[in-house]
Amino acid sequence: MRLQQLIAIAFLSTTTICADAQPGKDSATAAGGKFTTNRARMKWMGANYRTEWNTPVKVPVQSLAGLTPVKRGGGKQTKSLRMQAADGKQYTIRSIQKFITSKTLPGGLNSEAAADLVADGVSASYPYASLSMQSLADAVGVPYGKVR
Repeated sequence: MRLQQLIAIAFLSTTTICADAQPGKDSATAAGGKFTTNRARMKWMGANYRTEWNTPVKVPVQSLAGLTPVKRGGGKQTKSLRMQAADGKQYTIRSIQKFITSKTLPGGLNSEAAADLVADGVSASYPYASLSMQSLADAVGVPYGKVR
């Protein structure tokens, strides 16, 4: 995947783009928006955090001006991009949304149906868990990177 495409994916999955969006302003966006399902699957898979994934929340609009892409990263499901400012300070943009395809699953489960089922299982994870980690880490004295 080309670096420009990765920048676009990371940016679109963590920041809302609006015609009138300006840094310092807030914008409403949902973390996932794809966890609506039918009653049968809801009964089988459970409600999980579907409401949280689909409910728009207010997030600050961030300007990427002056940041240079340094390194792309992430695992098989999460995409991230390390950016560096002119002063050398580094920032990492990490997607909340998980990217699950048949290629990310182990052998024997590499079908689109299996990928769809696993992707739906992501609704069991709380989309904003990383935001609560700073308070928990501070409470027990564990160093943890600042998340915003």
